Amino acid sequence: MTRLKKALLYILIAYLFALGVRFLLYYLASQHPDFIYDDRIIAIWTADGGLHGHYAKELLAGHHLDFGPDTALGYLIYWITKSGSLSLDTVIFVLPAFLASLIVVPIVLIGFELGLLELGFLSALAASIGMNYYFRTHLGYTDTDILNYVLFYAILYSYIALAKRGSILFGLVALLLNLLFLQWYHSAKPLVFGIWLFFVLYLLLFDRKNVGALLGAIVAFLAFLPLNPWVIVGLGGVVTAIFWYGSRRFGIDYRWILALFVLGALGGGWYGYSHGFYKRAVEYLNKKEAYVLKDKAQRSVELEATLKTVAEARGITFDDLALYSAGGMSLFILGSLGFLLLMIRYKEARILLVAYLITLVSLRAGVRFSTFGVPVIVFGFFYLFYEIYQKLSHKPFAKLVLYLPAMGLIGYYLYVIDGYNHLLKPFFLRGEVAALKGDLNDEKRGYILTWWDYGWPLWYYTNKRTIIDNGKHHYDNYIIAKSLFESDHSFVANFDRFFVEQYDRIYPWAVLPYVIKKEPIDRLLARLKESSLGVKKRNK
Repeated sequence: MTRLKKALLYILIAYLFALGVRFLLYYLASQHPDFIYDDRIIAIWTADGGLHGHYAKELLAGHHLDFGPDTALGYLIYWITKSGSLSLDTVIFVLPAFLASLIVVPIVLIGFELGLLELGFLSALAASIGMNYYFRTHLGYTDTDILNYVLFYAILYSYIALAKRGSILFGLVALLLNLLFLQWYHSAKPLVFGIWLFFVLYLLLFDRKNVGALLGAIVAFLAFLPLNPWVIVGLGGVVTAIFWYGSRRFGIDYRWILALFVLGALGGGWYGYSHGFYKRAVEYLNKKEAYVLKDKAQRSVELEATLKTVAEARGITFDDLALYSAGGMSLFILGSLGFLLLMIRYKEARILLVAYLITLVSLRAGVRFSTFGVPVIVFGFFYLFYEIYQKLSHKPFAKLVLYLPAMGLIGYYLYVIDGYNHLLKPFFLRGEVAALKGDLNDEKRGYILTWWDYGWPLWYYTNKRTIIDNGKHHYDNYIIAKSLFESDHSFVANFDRFFVEQYDRIYPWAVLPYVIKKEPIDRLLARLKESSLGVKKRNK
């Protein structure tokens, strides 16, 4: 069997393994009465699932939504539901298993490029179910994360193959993957651009004479141009053809290509900086303490920022980082040592360092970023024992040095998953779903005033709007907090009615800044209070 055929076989086996492990939750959920509604497992297990499910319902009802990173997953759910025989709820629940398990493809291919195919296979088995990667991609976790890490590592693979083979065609592959990630995830730009910059740095430090890789990196950058994606694909094909033909026809000295590359890299870096590609990353690293508004009287209205209160966006300890990325401190240390050895032995593996560095960023930016390190730490863990195996290869027990730790790590992850699955539950249980769909789910447009955590799931189950939701929870949090904690019911009725009417005019934008620019907030509250007192007097 050729190495390529073996790689494809490994990918298939690893994919089926990752898929099968995820469907263990399907069995558990199907046995729990509170997880079943209308003879199906409840679809929404995370807030994000409510958003993408809501978009799919809108599309199935015939409404138009602009296609983009915010709606891409909703469109995918819609297409699958419309073209198949599965219900919308079933598609929402099971889709993460089929997409997230694709992580095995780039991991096996990275092993293939490095000449470590078996290690790539073992790493794919373990990483596909490893700690925070599983926690963020289990059944019901219908979020863009189910493909984010797949695309991230696919891009890394394309750059490793580009550097290893020196073929400009892999620059075109990187361009296509960059575009796909940018169209899939609304916060992909700093990630994709960061990978590109890291690859540029790698080439300048370690591979300056690799003409194909230098030209391929220029092709990959085209994904960031403000053009229609199909235009970029066409442009990428033309530029790739020109570079490929020119490099073979004219035999230009690599130093001229390097000079062109340096100019292009400087220009690309300036372009990314001037267009604010880094801003989303800065928001995670330097979270705002408060939002400050000015009302009509030019007085400041200060509201506490919410990003710092989101659990997955808060900084974590080093112990947490080790736990979520590897499964514990000892595993993290062994994996890190092995990864260091891997980078020393295989130059192209240094491109993977960007994933490890992003994992360290989770110490400040939040636990979700630890997920990026799961595959590289697992790969490093196996490589460490592979090095020992190589030293003892003449011994009859040598293979046990590699395969026993592999079986142990995979077994440990399966043990963790079994315990974790028993802790999971839908966002709303059976009785709550029945109440929402029975009492609030009608054709009339309306509003539900609730805290932002419940926004998107309520969109899915009730077809109603909320003033704040899981994606928009800053200025207008004041409105909901004021409404929920106010004891004067007449005032609350006037207050809620006023802000709902105002919000209906400017939907979906924040309404508080819009209102207080017209009237100082203290005067507005006093007016609504007086109106409620008038109602009370008339009632008496």
